[in-house]
Amino acid sequence: MVLVLTPVLKQCKPYVGMCVFKTYIGGWTTSSRMHERVNRSCLLGCTDCADNINHYIQCSPLWQIACSALGVIDPFTFSKRLCIVSPSPDNAQLLALVFSLYHSAHNLFRRDDVSPSPRVVQKSLVEAARAYRQHII
Repeated sequence: MVLVLTPVLKQCKPYVGMCVFKTYIGGWTTSSRMHERVNRSCLLGCTDCADNINHYIQCSPLWQIACSALGVIDPFTFSKRLCIVSPSPDNAQLLALVFSLYHSAHNLFRRDDVSPSPRVVQKSLVEAARAYRQHII
């Protein structure tokens, strides 16, 4: 896998490689990974879904926002989203944007005592996606 992914990441900005690597090592600051006092549910409002990396690799609202911002088609499968199968610069950039958007959402919850609604989070992420593009493309 590394032999196939390395040339793809060389075509991308270093930030993209860092996000992909952090995803591979489970370096997302989810409430479950960070052993927070309260394990949250999906920050984007998915019903009965936990705030954990396994969910966010499948989280439809998160991937829809990222795909729309980059103008790419959602790879849909878990292995393509993680650049394990058919890695490409587009998929690596998409994963980096998803990583960045998740952390942007996570930071919204850290600022307030009251959790923002999923609708507010999603709207905020649409705006954040435009800003993150410069780091990714």
